Amino acid sequence: MGLSGFALGTAALTGTLEQKLHAVVAAGFPAIVLGAKDLVGHPRGVAAAARAVRKSGLRVSALVELRDFEGLPPAELEYKLEIARSLLEMSLGVRSDLLVVASSTVAHASSDRQRIAQDLATLGTLATPLKLRIGYRALPEGRWIKDVAAAAEVVARTGRENVGLVIDACDLLASAVESIAAVSAGRIFLAQLSGRNGELDGAGEAGARRRLFPGEGANAEAVVELVRTLRGAGYVGAFSLDAASDEYEHSLPGAVADRARRSAEWITEQLRDPG
Repeated sequence: MGLSGFALGTAALTGTLEQKLHAVVAAGFPAIVLGAKDLVGHPRGVAAAARAVRKSGLRVSALVELRDFEGLPPAELEYKLEIARSLLEMSLGVRSDLLVVASSTVAHASSDRQRIAQDLATLGTLATPLKLRIGYRALPEGRWIKDVAAAAEVVARTGRENVGLVIDACDLLASAVESIAAVSAGRIFLAQLSGRNGELDGAGEAGARRRLFPGEGANAEAVVELVRTLRGAGYVGAFSLDAASDEYEHSLPGAVADRARRSAEWITEQLRDPG
């Protein structure tokens, strides 16, 4: 498998966008998962940030992420659609074909799954002429869509080929890994990999800051088994190393990127030798 099948998420890295890009390239990764904040927070603007990304030569596996979008009242949905349009344009600017959408966490979001599916289908419609895809990720803290099974049902209801799933290993291992058995590999657009620093509990921002690269955190073997399962099912997309922790936040981006490379190499070695 090697590094060719992996992307490194910028959430694990500190520093400027240029420093992050340099660290990822130096570590040997061919691809990156960008945070929208990396672009909108650039001191010279989004266009300059996109130029820096293109100049790096890195493939952008995904742009993350649109939050609290689906199931909202009409006025709020229109506002979120404007944000979505901006993120789709940013995706084009960095030559990424995938925008990640996280399930809504707001208390007043609708529980109607058909309505949720319709909202996601609207995103798919916006993305179609741009030749972009929408990847839907179920957050454990989501208001109504909390796991892969629920997300898969909603995605199926959209009737859109360019709307698929984002699988997050840490979330999945904390709930029910067997739920991916019923999901077609072709509907999985991105697989995010990380291990938890400690027990697999807690959701939201606190939980997100306790993620380590596979091989460094808890449930490392289960992450490898998930990769093996997805590949065996025919998944051909990227495996994104999307860890983030206070430990990484206090390290130089190059040092963290090197740790990510060792994690990818460890996963590859485990796949060669199931033990």
